Amino acid sequence: ETRAPLEVADCAAAAGKDRAEAACAAAVRDALADEHPRVEVGREHDRTWVKIELPAKEEETAVWAIAGRARQAIRRYDPFVKAIDISVPVDDKPSS
Repeated sequence: ETRAPLEVADCAAAAGKDRAEAACAAAVRDALADEHPRVEVGREHDRTWVKIELPAKEEETAVWAIAGRARQAIRRYDPFVKAIDISVPVDDKPSS
């Protein structure tokens, strides 16, 4: 089966995006290794979004510091990205 050139190009672009997202997620995971996060990354033209899930949030965990470390890791990976959106969901339920 032969694929059309445009279809091949689309497949190659998707594979490249997947690799770039995986590499960016790995950079964030490395920067936050002591937190053991689950990291999901999406990249668009000039924007990178990151969702960071922590296995267990301690009382002293500063979400802003985690987001800052993630942002630094992304800037080291891609210094030219124009916008970075970081989400660190917080469970606000009081512990008993």
